[in-house]
Amino acid sequence: MFGGFPFEEMFGGGGGGRRRMPQEDEDPELRDTEILYKTLNIEKSASATEIKKAFRKLSRKYHPDRPNGDEAKFKEIQEAYEVLSDTQKRELYDEGGMKAVKDGGVETDPFSALFGGRGRRRGAPKKEKASAITKTIDVTLDDVYKGPTVEWQYEYLKCEGRKTCSRCDGRGVVMEVVRQGFMQIQTQRPCRACDGRGFTFAKEEKKRATARVPVPEGVRHGDKVTLRGEGHDIPGVDRGDVVVTVRVRKHKVFERVGADLACKKTLTLREALCGHTFTLEHVSGNSLKITSLPGEVTFSGAIKKVADWGLPQKGGHFAKGHLYIKYDIVFPVTKSISAGDIATLDAILSRCSYPEIKEKEPEIEVGARVKIVNLSQYPQFNNKRGHVFAETRQGRWGVELQNGKQLSVPAEKLELIADTPKPKRQKSNDLEDDDVYEEEVTPELIEGEPDTTPAVSASAAYDEEEQQERVHECRSM
Repeated sequence: MFGGFPFEEMFGGGGGGRRRMPQEDEDPELRDTEILYKTLNIEKSASATEIKKAFRKLSRKYHPDRPNGDEAKFKEIQEAYEVLSDTQKRELYDEGGMKAVKDGGVETDPFSALFGGRGRRRGAPKKEKASAITKTIDVTLDDVYKGPTVEWQYEYLKCEGRKTCSRCDGRGVVMEVVRQGFMQIQTQRPCRACDGRGFTFAKEEKKRATARVPVPEGVRHGDKVTLRGEGHDIPGVDRGDVVVTVRVRKHKVFERVGADLACKKTLTLREALCGHTFTLEHVSGNSLKITSLPGEVTFSGAIKKVADWGLPQKGGHFAKGHLYIKYDIVFPVTKSISAGDIATLDAILSRCSYPEIKEKEPEIEVGARVKIVNLSQYPQFNNKRGHVFAETRQGRWGVELQNGKQLSVPAEKLELIADTPKPKRQKSNDLEDDDVYEEEVTPELIEGEPDTTPAVSASAAYDEEEQQERVHECRSM
């Protein structure tokens, strides 16, 4: 923020002296506080709803995609809306123009900052503001898409005739003397006459009002909408705001992912193979007719995109996300296909083309049997066999040879040894313990999640304890 000397900006450079004055060639429009309002053709007192309506009207008129659009004018409208629709930026603009927005605030009094004060903005001192009225409203994804105006009834405090409290003289506290035995103790407590405020009102009442909350298109869960100057009305301070927090409810069909929408669709096997058409009721209120392409086969887990049918991007100026549909396929129930139909299906499906099913290629991993090849520095280990016991570092594997010696070998110097499967026999009573065999089994269909079998038996701890006792007895003999 500053140069080598911490106050260089404040005092104008290398040594001190006079405070830096504005440059003569500085654009006066940077300090103008009305240009953006004129760009949108609105008054400085315009509400957030009026600003939004003006922006929509002008952006439709001057959008570059329109026949009589004006890209330069549209850009000016965008920039004006970005500032005036943001509560903090608008406040800065109203006080110091675009210079204050870009600098993050209006120039402060340097002497106040130097001598321990918090700094004050140039010009008239800024008034305090009444506390905000807060409210949370629930909206649907339909509201997020359309950006409606939601009405809400609320109460605010209306006060008249502010005057200093005569009991505490504006201090907000009073001193009381409490007698305890022979002693008198002086204590301080909030003034009851003014509730510790230091002032009272001749008239104080609660009034009801209707807030019209403009929900922005593409609003997110937790976003806040501020209605400036529609809160508590108290003399001596600026009127408070109404701050509304938006809570987006879950949708029964669609899930929101940023500006995109996602949903699931279940098809029957017939629809997946032979084609399908279905209708989606979109959050915009429109109906989308989804039809598969001729000859298209939809597989389980397939995801399709419908471009530009997501949600509006907040502040994206007509930009929208996409709609994604994930498909799930259900198969016919057991024994619902006759033997004749099975034969027909078998004949049809056997003529179909299928994607190539690639089996996993064997690769070097822990436990793999390998042979060392092409070692130039240690040729004595070439053609030695062993197994991989660890990955020592990237690109190298720890190999334990048959004689027990352990080496770290580059992956390109190892050759996998394929396991030779044992010949299988039909299961019979004369099989040896280490013989492998082939047996015909029928899997059992289960409902829901399977009950897994623990890797260790519940009695294993008892057996292990018993074994240790036997070993101890043997050692004691």
